[in-house]
Amino acid sequence: MRNSAIAALVAIAALSATPLAAQNGACSASSGPAIHVVITGLKHRKGTVRLRLFSGDPKTYFDKRFALQRVEFATPDSGSVEYCIMVPRPGIYAVDVRHDTNGNGKSDTADGAGVSGNPKVSALDVVLKKKPRAEKVQIKVGDRAASATIAVQYFSGSK
Repeated sequence: MRNSAIAALVAIAALSATPLAAQNGACSASSGPAIHVVITGLKHRKGTVRLRLFSGDPKTYFDKRFALQRVEFATPDSGSVEYCIMVPRPGIYAVDVRHDTNGNGKSDTADGAGVSGNPKVSALDVVLKKKPRAEKVQIKVGDRAASATIAVQYFSGSK
């Protein structure tokens, strides 16, 4: 009983999203299984950035109920936007990004978004909640950090 309780606590700790840095977030060589996310294409440096990590059944990708981790931070004033997401173990993962342009915590028409693999997504795909094919968004993570550059797309003007 005690060992299972300890194992559960270790698993919960492994799933918590602890940033290495929000602006200079390259994963270290000794960080273990992780994803070094580089975010490009931000229209401006206001609001917040949210990252979510997914694994398991591809049908659950990008559904907030199945996010393994969720990390939110203020959009850096300048410089590259990088983040190191620790993952529980080597495996296949997907990541999505939202640039909440006004920082209100809600998805608005001015917000930008992107997913790992940078598949082509149209406004109609978003309206119909059509997800990209799993093989286009999956990131294979081994014993060391994998890298994913995610380009944020906007479907309407943002100020």
